[in-house]
Amino acid sequence: MRRLLDECKSPEKKKQLALKFAPFEQLTVDLAVQLGEMVQALELVEQGKNACLAWLLDTGSDESPAWEEMKQLLNSTTAIVY
Repeated sequence: MRRLLDECKSPEKKKQLALKFAPFEQLTVDLAVQLGEMVQALELVEQGKNACLAWLLDTGSDESPAWEEMKQLLNSTTAIVY
């Protein structure tokens, strides 16, 4: 699925494909959690969230930070909510 999305040239078609296969994205997150891969699960969820926000806000950029970058944003007054 990721290969299909990466190869897709049309932003609208890419969006349609991603929405159609969204349950598979959730499955990858669920599997990562079941395997105890919490960092991978968090990064996958962050990627999905940012892709959805990019489509909704029409920003064209769905870049997501890695866990190490996310940790730098956390302090005693911030939280990660999923």
